[in-house]
Amino acid sequence: MNNFILIISLIIAIVSLVALISFKAEKDTAKSKLESLPQDLQPTRHTTFAERNALKTKFNFEPKDTQVYEIIGEISKSVLKKNGFATEQFFTINGYLVDIPYTAQPYLQPEENIVEVIYENDEAWLISLNNVWYITEDATEQKNRELNHKKIHNAEIGQLKESNIKITGKREANASEHQQLKPTGLGMGSMIAVLLNMCLFLLLFDSRYPALATATSLFLLPLNYWLFIRMRRAHSKPVMVTKMNGKIYSLEESGDELLVYFQPPQLTMASSYAYYAPIKWKKELERKIDHFVNFEVYPEREKLVSIDKNLSLAADQPEARPQVTPHVSMLIAILIFAQIAFNMVEKPIFDASLQQIWHERKITANGASELLEQHPNIGEKVVLSGHRQCLKTEKNHWDGFDSVLCQRFYLLDHALPTLSVPDSVEETKLAFINNYNNANLTPELNANTYYRLTILASLNKQTISARKDIRGLSGRYFKKMTELFAPICDYSEHCPQFKEELTKQWQKLLADLPNPSTCSAEQCWQQMVSDEYETAYLVTHKRETYPLEQAMALVYKEISQQLVDNHLSDPLSEPAVLIHLASATQVPPKLEKLYDQLNAQFSIDGLTTFREYLNQVSNFSEIQGVVISARATADSLELVLETDLTQQDFMQQWLVLALLFVLLGLAAIHFTRMVWLIVSTPQMR
Repeated sequence: MNNFILIISLIIAIVSLVALISFKAEKDTAKSKLESLPQDLQPTRHTTFAERNALKTKFNFEPKDTQVYEIIGEISKSVLKKNGFATEQFFTINGYLVDIPYTAQPYLQPEENIVEVIYENDEAWLISLNNVWYITEDATEQKNRELNHKKIHNAEIGQLKESNIKITGKREANASEHQQLKPTGLGMGSMIAVLLNMCLFLLLFDSRYPALATATSLFLLPLNYWLFIRMRRAHSKPVMVTKMNGKIYSLEESGDELLVYFQPPQLTMASSYAYYAPIKWKKELERKIDHFVNFEVYPEREKLVSIDKNLSLAADQPEARPQVTPHVSMLIAILIFAQIAFNMVEKPIFDASLQQIWHERKITANGASELLEQHPNIGEKVVLSGHRQCLKTEKNHWDGFDSVLCQRFYLLDHALPTLSVPDSVEETKLAFINNYNNANLTPELNANTYYRLTILASLNKQTISARKDIRGLSGRYFKKMTELFAPICDYSEHCPQFKEELTKQWQKLLADLPNPSTCSAEQCWQQMVSDEYETAYLVTHKRETYPLEQAMALVYKEISQQLVDNHLSDPLSEPAVLIHLASATQVPPKLEKLYDQLNAQFSIDGLTTFREYLNQVSNFSEIQGVVISARATADSLELVLETDLTQQDFMQQWLVLALLFVLLGLAAIHFTRMVWLIVSTPQMR
């Protein structure tokens, strides 16, 4: 049952939060329309000296602009309530946000209203309402009220001067009255303070060095709660109720409240002794008009606390309602903070730091077999030496950042074969690279033919492209291309594309012969190889041969990449352990640079230099790091090593753990407090 009540309470809290957001949105819309007031309406007059003084008295506002605008339209009232009490409200007239003082609200009409306002500082200041309420009269009334509030507050027991009202005593309000007379807030201030703390945490946070961000948050959280407690204590100060005796002269409805007059209108300071009561007291109070009654008031808010023995705020609400909403607000903020803090940590490093709390071990291994025998775990320090097979650049699965060459490598028991002696396949690829670099892959049209075409174009009043943009492909050119690419087609995925594009050009050559002919792909290839049309000549623009040239370049790039990446793929010896370094600080410094140079511009000399350096770094003396990730199968092991962080750096992660414990502890406190408030309150069971 209690769980059901708790769920209902949480739903109510969420609905309240949605209502708050909707209330703020409506107010912002009305305020936005108010900004267009000077453009929508023309001023009707200027303020008087008395009106400006009244604005200063009532609102402590001295207007610089004296123009008065008249707004005519229906009134709309929006109210934000908490525990059944209105905590904030605003009025709009014809869609414009207008501040209607409490004393003017009784004069609002259900349909059309006429108001005069001054627009300044993005606010509309009320001057008059419906030709019955005026700021000048209200300011005078307010002065009188303030004087009488002070008089009541300072007065001793006895008759008040210039009135027929007696003060009979004072007392402290009980818990229910305190809550109704001086309700606490929604806890939004403390919630915002926690969220601001979270934002500062996000700005300062570094997943590898979190000490500054976490220490700041651990300092600010207690400070935030200290302020939270101070604010609660400020609200918990005693509310003093004044006991009085006097005669009820009249009643006046004011919105959802009732204004009770204890001073006859013909006396000085007419409404100075008027107080607000709940509207539901109206029938009882109507019977007490012109009768002397004992009543209690809270002068600061002009509230009636009780009249005689049958009407009182305490009777309307015997016990104070549980203040669950502030705890819900704080619980939401703290859980958001905890979730964000947990998501921000670099989980492998965080897990490794936690493992170091329980055990710490240092492993030294020379080769894969020694490492496998010692079964390394997360959080343990590892010192490696021996042989390795460097792997090329790719996305790392543990952190999502690009690695450099040899940041991933296989740890081996035995050295790799030396790369300086090529095998037959490699010799074929090297021969292709040499021949490709020396071949004329894009022959220009010969000069004599171009000269004749120029004369012919001139006679026909036509233009011709520049010679460098025209290709002249002879039958012998096609045979050379087949001889160049045929040996390496078994090793290239792009060779079929090359063959297709070369065949298209060959078919164009056959179509331009005196006796045109066609051929299938296989027949065309055989014709090119056999040198059957050695003297044939194809004249075409370079844009027509671009797909062929692109296909040839792809084959060249692929074969050159294969030469560079030799020994940079699957391990060539067993057993092998795959090692990932979380940073590149212990990677051979020149290897990535040489690799990039080869990818940018391949050359045999560059390949030789790269291989010599790769052979040198395949043996290494020492790499130190902490295991932050380990994945083992029956016959393999993958380790991620953090090589940059010290023991003290890992200990910084414990501060994050401390922050999470503090946040979860605070969440548990607020949750427990909510449950206790709900369960211990009779009307909530």
